[in-house]
Amino acid sequence: VALHVDKNRRSATAANHTATHLANFALRDVLGAGVDQKGSLVAADRMRFDFSHPQPVTPEELGKVESIVRDRIRKDLTVYAQPAPLASARGINGLRAVFGEAYPDPVRVVSIGQPVADLMESAANPAWRELSIEFCGGTHVQTTSQIGPFALVSEEAVAKGIRRIVALTGKPAEQAIHAADTAEARIKSVSLLSDSLLATEIPGLLKLLDESVMPTARKTAMRGMIAALQERAKSAAKAA
Repeated sequence: VALHVDKNRRSATAANHTATHLANFALRDVLGAGVDQKGSLVAADRMRFDFSHPQPVTPEELGKVESIVRDRIRKDLTVYAQPAPLASARGINGLRAVFGEAYPDPVRVVSIGQPVADLMESAANPAWRELSIEFCGGTHVQTTSQIGPFALVSEEAVAKGIRRIVALTGKPAEQAIHAADTAEARIKSVSLLSDSLLATEIPGLLKLLDESVMPTARKTAMRGMIAALQERAKSAAKAA
């Protein structure tokens, strides 16, 4: 067998896969232990994660999830992957596994920030709940810093009690963050205009947000900024 691997595609996929694990951990940390994985997609250009939650995730909560993932990326944590006996591995405190999934024995354990051997030696250690630990057979980065920029760009319902987030890493995430920076700078520039001129600029700002891919928490915040400008424009129109 001759194997030819597209290294660029594989490294981008690995970054999105490790980011998916971090997002899973962050969602549980922010929303509570009731968050369970219901599906996922790991591609070279994005990651998608479905999870159980009875209501929409607020922009503030999404911002916290994004912040936790970025913090773990910034810490440049080592990503450990090692096979372990299934029965013993199931006892690791904080382990995340897909309900109903049939796992092989031995099973591959992926731990971000702590060697798998340490987890197995002291499976009940409460400190492990502060780590991302999952059963997983997929490709991952070697350290979290290789993920690069991270941007959580959407959140929606896909079924009753099931929510979905989509996030980007690497260059696509960098572009999304840049789009947010550009839009925010434009909104601040427009806010300096006289009240009478605001009305002509606001439609363009709204169109910019609608057409741009950017971190959803920031996009929501900017819609609030534009709403304040709309109120200024209305007041100016009434005064006129």
